[in-house]
Amino acid sequence: MATKQSLTRILKGIGLFFLFSVMIYSTSHAAFAEDGDVVIVLDPGHGGGDVGAISVAGTYERDINLEIAKACKAKLDKYDGITCYLTRNSNLTYYTLKKRASIAEKYGADYLISLHNNSASSSSAHGACVYITQNKTDDKYYKESKKLANKICTNLKNLGLTNNGVLTRSYGSGTYSFGGTWDYYGVIRESMFNKIPAMIVEHAFLSNSGDYYGFLNTSAKLKAIGEADADAILAYYGITYLKSSEDLTINKTSAILYTGEIESFQVSKNGKLASDLTWTSSNPAVATVNDGVVRAVSCGQAVITVSNSDSSQILTATITVEADGLSLVEGDAHVATITFASSETSLYEGETYRQLPSLTSDTSGKKPSNQTLRYRSSDSTVASVDSDGTVTALGKGTCYITARSTDGSGIVGYYKLVVLRKVSSISLSAKSAKITIGKNVLITPTVSPANASDTSVVVESLDSSIAKITSKGRIKAVKAGTVKVRFQSKDGGASAYASITVLPKAKNVKILTRQATNMNRIVLKKGTSLQISALTTPRAASDDVTYKVKNTKIASVDENGKVTGIKKGHTTITVKSKYSSAKKKIKVYVTNYKNHSSSFKVTKRNYSKSVGDSFQIKTKLTPVLNTDVLKYTSSKKTVAKVNKYGYVTCLKKGTTKITITCRKKKLTVKVKVK
Repeated sequence: MATKQSLTRILKGIGLFFLFSVMIYSTSHAAFAEDGDVVIVLDPGHGGGDVGAISVAGTYERDINLEIAKACKAKLDKYDGITCYLTRNSNLTYYTLKKRASIAEKYGADYLISLHNNSASSSSAHGACVYITQNKTDDKYYKESKKLANKICTNLKNLGLTNNGVLTRSYGSGTYSFGGTWDYYGVIRESMFNKIPAMIVEHAFLSNSGDYYGFLNTSAKLKAIGEADADAILAYYGITYLKSSEDLTINKTSAILYTGEIESFQVSKNGKLASDLTWTSSNPAVATVNDGVVRAVSCGQAVITVSNSDSSQILTATITVEADGLSLVEGDAHVATITFASSETSLYEGETYRQLPSLTSDTSGKKPSNQTLRYRSSDSTVASVDSDGTVTALGKGTCYITARSTDGSGIVGYYKLVVLRKVSSISLSAKSAKITIGKNVLITPTVSPANASDTSVVVESLDSSIAKITSKGRIKAVKAGTVKVRFQSKDGGASAYASITVLPKAKNVKILTRQATNMNRIVLKKGTSLQISALTTPRAASDDVTYKVKNTKIASVDENGKVTGIKKGHTTITVKSKYSSAKKKIKVYVTNYKNHSSSFKVTKRNYSKSVGDSFQIKTKLTPVLNTDVLKYTSSKKTVAKVNKYGYVTCLKKGTTKITITCRKKKLTVKVKVK
């Protein structure tokens, strides 16, 4: 049957494509690409060092998003009329939101769909939702996006997830060149700059035990979610035609054998060994066949037939069995049996092996007069065999090594040889990780080649007093320190190492700003931004934190601590350690105008410190609600350096001056390093 796309190409040739494309648009909600295919770009959220949210079991959102995206793409790839791309294929890759949108533009995407999973401070939050643009300048942005998003929500609900609906969120007062206010989420906003509709699918809450263990903790569950997304996309576009499967191929179509010898046949489909096949011989008296293994019985010719389960494809191979032309010599002791001590053996590719058979004669108490044997491999791509019976393993697979008498008796002995493929390399989902005491992390190994015979990997901590390996292969932190974890293929072919840093839990969080250091507040003019940073104690603890603003109508804060004033008012930002309950709040005041300070002071002018010490210069601005930003410089950076927040690090003996600038006013602080 012709597919929808093949019909489109025919109609193009006779000048009716325009009419047909209008019909497609009316039934499928959105325009196809020029070649007739819908183009979907799936964006697995986060990546690389940005692991996203961390689940109740310690797994990374980054890894879960990618597995869902791959399952979704695999389902879409089975259908005609749709082409799917991923913005990233590895957990080691990170792209900015702008780059992700440019990838979608490069591929000519009809939609950029960013796949995520949610997290909340409250463990009770659960369910799925989809964020779309709030821009209504064109039906394809809002109206059609809502239709697709609703189908996704419905499919996720059918899996058992709570449907939290289709949501929108605007950002500040910025407007797109084609009209409408900016969207809050960067991946949607950057896509809209390129006039590409985009959406964010939040499948479930990693912070909710019910959502995580119900829908996200196994590959099978993630596959179900990815396929639910794919089904929604296919339904939205009205795509129902599967791609036609490739034809079966057989590795050879003929063979010439002597009686008793063996030949192996293999049938492939789409580059992989085919299964569920039916094998028959036209003349079993000449040659028999069992699952592709042919044995020569007597002289003559037979046709071996193989077909798939519905007999829609049939392949044949011709077997010719010949006489070896050898005659028995009267008076000689002839070969009666040829046996091998091991009926089956295995080798790795590249290895050699020799197994000599035992021979008996037809004359009691005598050895065969002619003990020369003819060796043969049933599949020369799997293994070769020399005239003395030495076997060389060539490629993964199974074959039979036969030894046939050359004294005219026609006696054959054989053994089965399985050639295995070793793992040649191991890549890790992360080469390093930081975890706090008592927590655990999962680093996933990927072996190459993927078709190695044994892909099992043994995980071992080189110092279990710092981190140990759980029964489920997770790395659990025991005490502070750094340890190497080895990932060794079970066949010994390859290994890889990950560096694990175990951190103490943060007890306190301090917020650093470029305004006065004795304040727990920042002041911004509407429309401007200010960077804040977090400092945790003890210092060995991780500085990884999350930022959350209480009132998003007053100010916004991104994942890196960049605060932007939106409208006049005040709100609070909570900065919380990712790995403990430690947190700190800072007030944010947004004004309509810049408020300059009238007085600028430092609490101390002279410091005497030792090499290795660090401290913060205390400053005070009056009035406290001002928008001034301070700048710090060191006159001798080799003696002591200072960062943008006023933190000084003493490097070597000597004296330096730290200059603090507030607009045009400058103050100096003397630092003597002993």
